[in-house]
Amino acid sequence: MSTEPNHFLTDADLDALEGLIAEATPAPWDFAPGPHPDSDKTKAAYLLGMLRDEDDKVWVAFSADPEGGPEDYLVPAVTGDGPASRANAALIANARNLLPALLAEVRAARQREHEAKQETQP
Repeated sequence: MSTEPNHFLTDADLDALEGLIAEATPAPWDFAPGPHPDSDKTKAAYLLGMLRDEDDKVWVAFSADPEGGPEDYLVPAVTGDGPASRANAALIANARNLLPALLAEVRAARQREHEAKQETQP
């Protein structure tokens, strides 16, 4: 999948996104802060408590830190170590990368629709 800004989505991009969606944890998804404000757990203890198997990898979606060095990363999503964790991380990262192109396509389609309506009006 392309990560170039403002490119139009190819059929391969759409196929890849559909594949990622099929492999990921089924929707609907939600989000919330953790640990709960009433909990006495630290963030580290909270994250550790969500892990299923100490031998599995923990999957994350990440980005280079624009204010850091070449090995500094931001981790906007931790998807854990469950059976769909890798697919969830891939879906989150690719959705973020391709969302600008999807929005550009929707806006372009709306503009074409608007122009077509204008041409048919007397």
